[in-house]
Amino acid sequence: MMNEIVEYLYNIPRFARTGGLEKTRERLKLLGSPEKSFHYIHVAGTNGKGSVCAYMESCLREMGFKTGLFTSPHLVRINERMRINNEEISDEDFSEAFYKVKALVDAQTARGIPHPTFFEFIYLMAMCAFQKAGIEYGVIETGLGGRLDLTNVVEMPDLTLITSIGLDHTAILGDTIEKIAGEKAGIIKAGTPLVYLADRPEAAGVIKARAEEVLGPEDLPEGDKLSEEDKLSEWDKLSEEDKKTSEYRLSYPVTSDWVENISAAHGQIRFSLVCPYFKKYDIMLNTNGIYQAENGTLALTGMEILRKFMNRQAAAAVQSPSETSQARARKLSDSRWSLPEEVFREKVLKGLASMVWPGRMELVGDNIYVDGAHNDDGIREMVRSAESTLPGKDIYLVFAVAEDKDYQQMVRHVCGMKHLKGVIVTEIDNGRRRDFHEVMKDFEKNWHGNIQGTYNVSEAIMTGKQWKGKDGVLICTGSLYLVGHVKELLGGI
Repeated sequence: MMNEIVEYLYNIPRFARTGGLEKTRERLKLLGSPEKSFHYIHVAGTNGKGSVCAYMESCLREMGFKTGLFTSPHLVRINERMRINNEEISDEDFSEAFYKVKALVDAQTARGIPHPTFFEFIYLMAMCAFQKAGIEYGVIETGLGGRLDLTNVVEMPDLTLITSIGLDHTAILGDTIEKIAGEKAGIIKAGTPLVYLADRPEAAGVIKARAEEVLGPEDLPEGDKLSEEDKLSEWDKLSEEDKKTSEYRLSYPVTSDWVENISAAHGQIRFSLVCPYFKKYDIMLNTNGIYQAENGTLALTGMEILRKFMNRQAAAAVQSPSETSQARARKLSDSRWSLPEEVFREKVLKGLASMVWPGRMELVGDNIYVDGAHNDDGIREMVRSAESTLPGKDIYLVFAVAEDKDYQQMVRHVCGMKHLKGVIVTEIDNGRRRDFHEVMKDFEKNWHGNIQGTYNVSEAIMTGKQWKGKDGVLICTGSLYLVGHVKELLGGI
């Protein structure tokens, strides 16, 4: 049964004009408004969305909440896109959600209403599955962009987060950082707290302008200009009234220079997080990706802000005499958000440490790693992580890209890697593949080492394993589709 379902889904067009957000809202309403049955956390950005979602989900689960996680794309099995308490949805529940959505779609197409896209169909299924499972918090990753993304149907999520912004999907989202940031900022909603990465000035300026338009002025301290001691002492010196003022801010920019004393060893990274919103954290993440410090920081900040927001909203609702507010107070009041601060911090740290997100500098074999970097910024971070966590190691790459990627800049970053000894260029196994001969030409322009090419991913991995020997390292990168294919193949190679 699952084979037929998956075949049906894969035959749905990826992109089409189907009525946009209003049509999705209409379908959700006809399905019983499942997206309104749980607290909705919405995450957009170019890189790091999936990781931030996974960190948030892990922290919420550690606090005792029943969670749903919706991300894309999947690496091996389509069920990966919907997780309940971090477990992939079962084939039985996947099938039940599929047929529930298909019954609605069949009735609509019979009346001439366009069929939803692949992504909308999967999203509708996830919302139905989450409702049936009785989740309390759903962490939802946008598919593409934000403003017009089909996940952007909820009028008032409980939290929005925007990760790093870079050039990707430029034909759809715009050809500048500012344009892309504007699309991502479309998830900002009145009354909903926002946490966003503010490292890139051209993106941060657009997001801040939109946030101030929707949420009011940030009026934040210049945390990035304070030393560690100043940050901590400045927070401790605040009056109770000022602390309450800080709690009422709804827009919270985050900068990666709050990450201090970062180190990597034995598949873990450790760092201190010092910022003006809360006390210092000492954090450990189970990852080889240095860039995950940034994503962990965003998620941790999101948890801190969400805790303040939920407690404040519950208190405000209790004080209101209206029956509607009292009902909202009962929904929002939860003793898990009012845990003592040290207990809350301990659970958040445990949630961060226990999360392992596949496909991000993931060790999948004997000195074989996969990393889903698939754009300029992602490849740059992959290179930084490899050089930090694998110092002095001879590095060999299996590399493939999708046809819609600006791969030339990606190639240039890869060719600048220290200790790069060989590259095998291959192709992803779907209709979005880019011919490996074309990519090889760019490698040959930028690097004069050992370069080979093959359309066969299995052959590329075999060659890479032979080249690296016992002491070298093989990294498979350039596309999440390649990562999924490699993970699927390695068991049989």
